[in-house]
Amino acid sequence: MNVASSVVLANQPVTSEGIVAASVYMEGRRVANIAIDEASSWRSKPGHVVWIGLHEPDMPLLTSVQRQFQLHDLAVEDANNAHQRPKIEQYGDGLFIVARTAQLIGDTIAFGETHLFVGEGYLVSVRHGASTSYKPVRERCESCPRALARGEDYILYAILDFIVDNYSPVLETIQEEVEAMEQDDGLAVRRSGWLHVHVCHAHVLAVEHERERRNWMRVWDFRDVRAHRADEMRDPAGSSAPARG
Repeated sequence: MNVASSVVLANQPVTSEGIVAASVYMEGRRVANIAIDEASSWRSKPGHVVWIGLHEPDMPLLTSVQRQFQLHDLAVEDANNAHQRPKIEQYGDGLFIVARTAQLIGDTIAFGETHLFVGEGYLVSVRHGASTSYKPVRERCESCPRALARGEDYILYAILDFIVDNYSPVLETIQEEVEAMEQDDGLAVRRSGWLHVHVCHAHVLAVEHERERRNWMRVWDFRDVRAHRADEMRDPAGSSAPARG
């Protein structure tokens, strides 16, 4: 099969439902938009990186992506089901990361998730629930080919950094509301008002906790993680898949 003959031109959008973007890069520059079933062929080319973005994909689409990168069944199962805890796990030579996202929708804090599959020559993001599009991340990366040329490591960092930054307006809005309520005359605040204050404080603590997790994850060097996990896998007592429980 001549892979190049079926490549979608770089200036044409990917329109399949659930696929936000599917592109291949070399030396930090986009070569083309591609179909999912071409991802493996492009990934195998030296110096090429495939970057796929999905939004609430169905299982057939996830299965198609799984075949291209030999993703582990357990990781794909998790990516198909939202409400996962933040975590980073190793499956073979790849990583599976779950990051919590947050944004304000009106006066309500909405939480979502981003699941990331990362391995040599590829990164796949899967967004669930409340989550700002990663189009700005892709545009920012493409505007700096020298940085993007670092490959999947840099893409991973850029996405996690974007997630962390998006917590800031949520935190600021909640903190302003809490401070305004606490300045009210205590005698004039109804019992429900006090409950609201406690709920707001709980939200602040929860969001801060998630922000610290993201700060930890974004400074984690992906190459060091892979090297460390590879050492563990050489241990006969180790396992390539984490225990479930």
